[in-house]
Amino acid sequence: MVAITLTDAEIQMGATVGILRRVDSLRRGLEPGRMGAHNWDAEIEGALAECAAANALGKYWSGSVGSFKDADLGKRAQVRATEHDNGKLILRENDKKDHAYILVTGRCPNYIVRGWIEGAEAVKLTQYKTNPGGHGEALFIPQSELKPIPPKVDK
Repeated sequence: MVAITLTDAEIQMGATVGILRRVDSLRRGLEPGRMGAHNWDAEIEGALAECAAANALGKYWSGSVGSFKDADLGKRAQVRATEHDNGKLILRENDKKDHAYILVTGRCPNYIVRGWIEGAEAVKLTQYKTNPGGHGEALFIPQSELKPIPPKVDK
């Protein structure tokens, strides 16, 4: 795992990207989905977690808007974030199997990039399939199943 403290400039950029993403979702009429009433916070924290992962991996972060299922980093790395230190990496059935998924925990400005797993490997871990929030079944993969950082996620 890699601890990252974002700089003021990184926080400003990540927060701006999060706001732009939320405005884009509103403009498109997209439903709140699993983020519920805290969409603004979730969008900002998600963008900041992507920035932290890029920082930890020495990768460029574009901060793209309107590219929901595209890779967050490189050609095939997706970042998943939670504020919970013992949080799990969540994968849903429609997530791309040929992408690598990186778990980041924490809240601004302090994050920990915990580890990663290939989508194709993750789907085999059916023992972690559950539906704790009533939003549909998903894989909730514990940190103990993740590979250490830095991953080789971009071929």
